[in-house]
Amino acid sequence: DGEEVQYVEYSPLLYARMGFLFRQNEDGTLSLFDKYGQVIYETMPGNLVLLAARDKHDHPVFMQDNKYLYFNEAARAFQPSSYDPSKDDRGLVYDYPSHFGKSDTDHIVKVYTDGTVGYAYASNPIKLIASGYQKAYAPHEGFVLLAGKNGRLSIRSVEKLHVPLFTSYSLYLPATNGAESMGYFYFDSGLMRCRLKVIHNNKTTSDEEIILTDKGAIFFLPAGYTVLSYSDGVFLLEKDGLYGYYSHTGNWITAPVYTYAKPFHEGLAVCGYRNGKKCVIDTDGTFQIPLYFDEITSCSGGILCGYSHDTGWSVLQKTKLS
Repeated sequence: DGEEVQYVEYSPLLYARMGFLFRQNEDGTLSLFDKYGQVIYETMPGNLVLLAARDKHDHPVFMQDNKYLYFNEAARAFQPSSYDPSKDDRGLVYDYPSHFGKSDTDHIVKVYTDGTVGYAYASNPIKLIASGYQKAYAPHEGFVLLAGKNGRLSIRSVEKLHVPLFTSYSLYLPATNGAESMGYFYFDSGLMRCRLKVIHNNKTTSDEEIILTDKGAIFFLPAGYTVLSYSDGVFLLEKDGLYGYYSHTGNWITAPVYTYAKPFHEGLAVCGYRNGKKCVIDTDGTFQIPLYFDEITSCSGGILCGYSHDTGWSVLQKTKLS
């Protein structure tokens, strides 16, 4: 009748979070399954909540009655977790994989003193080199990020902790820490999203995002595009309602032709067309799942859930985790 068709974001009946599978039941309750599809709860207790966090052992953290828990697969039971939000913060509050925010070196260690945090060399952990910060993120690709009370960043080399790097920039933590901030906190394939602020007479005169290289230069993206995420070495970019994926190498891996796209998770990204078919690609732009499903959830713990109007729901599992 000439009426405009509005796209409504789909609410999946099946979805994966941090390697667990959830099913939305008709009565509004949730069923909880492990990554192998084995039932944990046919009806999940209403006060049991999966947090967007992991403890130091990489266990996804649940909360129940103000207590932190993890699911012990061997015992098939929830048990107390060692999770400490002040020490186990990896930057994002999101469905991140277990390797995200983990140190890739044993050369330096994090040290807490008098309500602040810093880094020291593992060979002499008593001698703090970079100290007095509010946040310290795990070393990755040879660098660590430390943040002061006002969110301003200090970037240090793992090899030269005493030397602040890239000091010509006034860099800050992102304003938010959800999916929209994927690509901050750590270098990934030599690049990192950063918030650049200019403050004059205690007033912020400029607040913008830059892409910083591990050499201290600015990495330029195609003009006019908005960065929606950066993960697995790939930017998700948007312009005029069209989405494409742009590699850290400076090349499009898929042209900006899609009207629906999600960030890369564990080496896979869901994209396609609103009110149309969706597919899954890898970081080379190769189709791993063709344009078949009407809806697909992002990969989590190697699990994806796809829905087809013709065949219903399917649970898909990667044969190799990244």
